[in-house]
Amino acid sequence: MRNTKKIILLFAVVFAFASCKKGDTGPAGANGTNGNANVTNSTFTVATSSWVLTGNEYDATLNVPSINQSIIDKGAVNIYVSSDGITWTAMPFSVQGYEFNYNYSLSTVKIAFSLDSGNIPSSAPNNDKFKVVVIASSGLIAHPNVNLNNYNDVKAAYQLQD
Repeated sequence: MRNTKKIILLFAVVFAFASCKKGDTGPAGANGTNGNANVTNSTFTVATSSWVLTGNEYDATLNVPSINQSIIDKGAVNIYVSSDGITWTAMPFSVQGYEFNYNYSLSTVKIAFSLDSGNIPSSAPNNDKFKVVVIASSGLIAHPNVNLNNYNDVKAAYQLQD
């Protein structure tokens, strides 16, 4: 008797789903913007208090998970600095005796701020912004003539969103 109830219940469930009809199709959604799977773009604001005095320079470390071994081996990591978040200058960058430089490793970018004289800067930078653009080798191949030292060219070529 118990198995009979289970079989009847099973048939009722199957029949209920089989008798459902498909509803009306809704309107098509708008197309999204094309992205670029070969490139990541991150912006960081480094507070003055986040800089660490190391020797004769101030250092700031950024966490950039998209920097993997493949990027290190065959891709590119470009850093741009801005004081206003509008105008971006490629690094390394030197102006009026001050220098911004960088290096990178797995998942990490280290920004260095120093004086070209070798002396210790009197203070760390004041809330500067850094844009980190990580480009896979396939992205470099797809756009061999893009000027990587010009953020606006990079942004246009790789369809980056700020």
